[in-house]
Amino acid sequence: MKRREILIITLFTFLMLLSTFTNSVLVMASNTLEPELINEISNDLSRSSSCTNKYNANGWSCENRNWYFRVGGVKQKGWLQRGSNWYFLHTTSGQMQTGWLQRGSNWYFLNPPRGGSGHISNRPEGVMITGWLTRGFNSYFLNPPRGVSGHNSNRPEGVMLTGSVQIHSRWYFFNPPVGVAGHNRNHPVGALLW
Repeated sequence: MKRREILIITLFTFLMLLSTFTNSVLVMASNTLEPELINEISNDLSRSSSCTNKYNANGWSCENRNWYFRVGGVKQKGWLQRGSNWYFLHTTSGQMQTGWLQRGSNWYFLNPPRGGSGHISNRPEGVMITGWLTRGFNSYFLNPPRGVSGHNSNRPEGVMLTGSVQIHSRWYFFNPPVGVAGHNRNHPVGALLW
């Protein structure tokens, strides 16, 4: 093995152990923030840290420690895009969702609440995560935006990829769903196998 490969494996192992002990999520960002989005993201970050009952006819509102997004006083539902950030608002209540989200056969990861287990500190609460994601001993790859290495044009942005995936000219294999060739029942669907 080359020295660089050993260093990368060692670093990856260290990061996985660190995430296990701190019970946090590690994201290896594969893209950078656009300068014009910094204010909007900053507003979203401050929103997530101060949820007290407040009503907003247009924008984020907090009710009983849950976030909603309104336009003209009406709660929005389903996918919501703010700048380059995507959120999912419950299809019935309009409540902002966090953690793992299943929509049909697709899985997404939405940043957990601040102070909660697995919150990614440099991302707003509830925002859809893309790129590498490590939870405990498992690593996942969530389809990044177009133009970013590893993007699968046949799948929606943010969806957990399974099977063979090429990222930065290297091939990885993520556990496919139950019933699909190559599924390993000892690992969660979408977990990095090799």
